[in-house]
Amino acid sequence: MDRSAPRRLAALGAGLLLAGPTAAAPRPADLPRVSPALRGPRAGERAVVEAPGLSAAELTEKLESAGIPVEAAAEGLASVRIDDAALRRLDGLPGVRRVRPPWPVRPKGGPPGAVRTAAWEALFADGAWRERGRGARVAVVDVGFSGVEDLLGAELPRAVRTRFASGVQASAHGTAVAEVVADVAPAAELWLVQVRDEVDLLAAIDWLGDEDVDVVNASIGLDNTWPADGSSPVSAAVAELVATRGVVWVNAAGNENRRYRSGPLTDADGDGRLEIGGVEGVPVEAPGGRAELSFRWSEPMDAATTDIDLVLLEADGGECARSAEPQDGPGSSPYEALAADCASHEPVAVPVLAEGAALPEGLEGWLYAAGGVAEDLATHRGNLTLPADAVGALAVGACDPWTGELEPYSSRGPTEDGRLRPDLCAAGLAATASLGADGFTGTSASAPHVAGLAALFLAGPFPEAEATTTALRDRAAEAGPEGVDTGAGWGDARAGPPPAGCAALPGGPFPGWFALLLAARRRRAR
Repeated sequence: MDRSAPRRLAALGAGLLLAGPTAAAPRPADLPRVSPALRGPRAGERAVVEAPGLSAAELTEKLESAGIPVEAAAEGLASVRIDDAALRRLDGLPGVRRVRPPWPVRPKGGPPGAVRTAAWEALFADGAWRERGRGARVAVVDVGFSGVEDLLGAELPRAVRTRFASGVQASAHGTAVAEVVADVAPAAELWLVQVRDEVDLLAAIDWLGDEDVDVVNASIGLDNTWPADGSSPVSAAVAELVATRGVVWVNAAGNENRRYRSGPLTDADGDGRLEIGGVEGVPVEAPGGRAELSFRWSEPMDAATTDIDLVLLEADGGECARSAEPQDGPGSSPYEALAADCASHEPVAVPVLAEGAALPEGLEGWLYAAGGVAEDLATHRGNLTLPADAVGALAVGACDPWTGELEPYSSRGPTEDGRLRPDLCAAGLAATASLGADGFTGTSASAPHVAGLAALFLAGPFPEAEATTTALRDRAAEAGPEGVDTGAGWGDARAGPPPAGCAALPGGPFPGWFALLLAARRRRAR
């Protein structure tokens, strides 16, 4: 990324909207640019403003001139706090295409595991690497870092750099991920970067490009919001960071292998209730009665013309919830999402043609349920989280730390444009101080093992990103079916033997001063 070029994204200060509604003004339900999901009185909720063609700085100036403070901005997107008055001002603001809820970034960890991980011993079975990662800079991009201050100088380095999107660190997920990186590469420098949604993530990617980091670990993802073909704004931004700054981007592949039903969209009986891969009505899991799901179909992401609603039905056939965003051409997304409390713990999701809509031939559909879909209906391929689909990124699946077999929940490839993913797998279980001795599970735990190895390699025998990526693939152990596959990629990640004669050096694998020279060389080359 050329530092002399105008910055594409920017992180901006937060503020509260203070203006109140007026009696003569229309209610938000009457505002055509406002998503139906934002209808009704609002006070202090976050929303995303879409304004294609405007830079982060231009959009920020436009919104703040209208009295709408901006929390974060990226090209064509800004996150703001809304109330009824703000929604009315946004609806009349030139250049604003849509106001919608944010798309949350989800952590890719699971609940605490039952056993302590043996991953460290497996990673370094071929020999000890000393002063691992000295001179390498690793950024951990995640949803929260609670408790991190208590671990500095113990489980984590004495000092870390932070960039937090808010003052509240409700989750220890990122803290645990950083602990795994530090276990593998304890001498590496750490950057801790908090994100909440796609706007924060885009701004963070831009910021990292100017920070000269060497490795980024993202044990997070956006699910079913864009096609998994490298074309999304976040995936394109990651690809640019990798290509122009020589960064090794390591992303959790996702834990989504039982959370999708995908396939051709049909309406065999002509009732307007669509079949996905020949199935009309997909039961979804609603733990505690809470269902979270989304539906996407294969029309252009900014020009959908087939108006489809997403309906959630109770066990008795009654409607629990409906998402009904309009799809009427330019500015419309082929996407519906809802979160609802239902009486049934297994409601049924059905995409339904809106009144007057017709289904064209050849559309594909992707239904995603955060709690999972009925096991016999789950699609066990092409279910990556984003930006694990980014060109040049390393996507990491989860393997059993003892057998090396791919975990059943781990997301599978390929990408929607046919590229191999994941690239590697690693232990899907890690013991951490922040989440307890029994650790946490998921591809969230897998990715930082690989990010730590990347730091180790960059600071040692493979000081360029391409050489490090090649070494990670070449040194991987066989996992699953023989050869490269769309579950474990090149295999289970391993450090492999340290360079000949280096393990005995006091600063090995290279003396500390030599590792720092290598790091300086990498940065001068950028």
